[in-house]
Amino acid sequence: MRYTRTSKALGLAAVVALSLSACGGSSGGGNTNSTGNATKVITANSTEPQNGLLPANTNEVGGGRVMDLLFSGLVSYDATGKTVNEMADSITTTDSQKYTIKLKSGQTFSNGEAITAASFVDAWNFGAAAKNAQLNSYFFQSIKG
Repeated sequence: MRYTRTSKALGLAAVVALSLSACGGSSGGGNTNSTGNATKVITANSTEPQNGLLPANTNEVGGGRVMDLLFSGLVSYDATGKTVNEMADSITTTDSQKYTIKLKSGQTFSNGEAITAASFVDAWNFGAAAKNAQLNSYFFQSIKG
């Protein structure tokens, strides 16, 4: 099929117009839907979680990538694999059995509630408890106390 210059120009103009309209934002000033939309899919790097968004219940790559975007841990890792303090201000130990972890001050959850040591302990206890049937509960088997 042969296309004329006019039909090529009109086709190109249509593609450009559709592309530009897809990039446009609303003038409403942001999302005012405070309850969210349960029909939407969260993806990260073209994958989506297979389980609900609970860190101790996510053990696949897609869910792990979303967890990394949603949650901050005590530490993260740089491109060379070196640990970098994220929520932790410092982590010290003298015997590699007991650790003292100091949290960065002023850290809060998205609802404004302060993040404390108890926040981490409660989350870890939930993840470790067999009754909660979290897929990653075995991560906590070697921890005593």
